[in-house]
Amino acid sequence: MLSKQLTIVIPTYNEGKYIARTLYAIAAQSGTSDVKIIIADARSTDNTRLIGESIGFELGVNIKRFEG
Repeated sequence: MLSKQLTIVIPTYNEGKYIARTLYAIAAQSGTSDVKIIIADARSTDNTRLIGESIGFELGVNIKRFEG
């Protein structure tokens, strides 16, 4: 049987003000126990990356980060 996993891609550039709210909103949804979040960061110069990593760790969410 195939497992169902939800993958969410969030493109970001200097989204430090909003990334925590976004990640908490995703975690609050029912049925998101098997979710992978990809943060596609366009080389932000603010704290987007650090906030994303710390919130992901706090929530126990599988977050991958790609910079481009």
